[in-house]
Amino acid sequence: MQIETKIMKQVKNVLRQFGTKYITEGGALKRSTVISDLDKYDHDLMTALLSNQLIHDEYTEIIANTEVFKLNQFINMFEYKEFWEDSFTKYANRIGLASDNKFISDSSDVVLNFPYKDTVLKAGMDKEDADPDVGADEPFLNETLAHSEISELFEPKVLVNVKRYDKSGKHDAISFDDQDNLIIKGNNIIALHSIANRYAGKVKLIYLDPPYYFDKTKPSDAFLYNSNFKLSAWLTFMKNRLEICKKLLTEQGVIVISTGEDGQAYLKLLMDEVFGHNNFVETFLWRNTDNADSISKKSRSGVEYLHSYEMNKDLSVKWIGKNSENGDAPLLNKVKSKMLV
Repeated sequence: MQIETKIMKQVKNVLRQFGTKYITEGGALKRSTVISDLDKYDHDLMTALLSNQLIHDEYTEIIANTEVFKLNQFINMFEYKEFWEDSFTKYANRIGLASDNKFISDSSDVVLNFPYKDTVLKAGMDKEDADPDVGADEPFLNETLAHSEISELFEPKVLVNVKRYDKSGKHDAISFDDQDNLIIKGNNIIALHSIANRYAGKVKLIYLDPPYYFDKTKPSDAFLYNSNFKLSAWLTFMKNRLEICKKLLTEQGVIVISTGEDGQAYLKLLMDEVFGHNNFVETFLWRNTDNADSISKKSRSGVEYLHSYEMNKDLSVKWIGKNSENGDAPLLNKVKSKMLV
């Protein structure tokens, strides 16, 4: 017997407001996406849910004159088998090994876990960028324990020493507008957060050439200052920057990241988690030298990788179709043509 509760109907109606973001065209619930956005207190999703009177009444409570959303209880609802559609129990009619109540053989969600994943790393790239009170050995800022320090780090900063370059040379610039091409010198995570309010959801293409991770530190390590970062620190560094890049991209936006052999597999899983595996486009390979290290034990020592993702492939298909009518090449095809030259 199929069970269709009142609360389930209301929740599904709310989720359908977001198109195929949370529910597929076939009607299947994208549980991991819903839970991930709930964990992040996604503003649009939370607003839509709390605007529904039944959901509001069932999952909010007044504590100390403050209305509290019972998030954990609400998330637990999504753990029940097939979203309550054919059983009162959250356990499937099977016996076997499971992780987080999901059978390992059935799991399609791959999440990369690593130490310090719940932290923020400023990661100064030169000595001038380091905190004078801390030095190069900067701490990991835990998202919960150091919330105020992270908030201060991410607050928009004033851009100083702004210069404008034109045909007649370099000039001091008092202001700039969205038509200007900007080169911002400084710590990248601070710079990204400083422009976030102005450019959130407006950037069509992001290309990142970050410091590469190496199994062994090499003289050519791009982390000139923090050159001895271990894998967990490098992944924390990348995660912090990928998350703010996602906020900057348009719904049809594209992100491409260069990386080396040692870190590319880890970065691919991390990008799957941040941007969604379904939005993965392609990993481009390019040979960066005709004189690869002859003493290297790796056959691909002269090859680098470019992982590319779209923000929303479902929207991108419609957007590409629309552009094809007037002969304009879609953005990703333009990116591909440049990479393959």
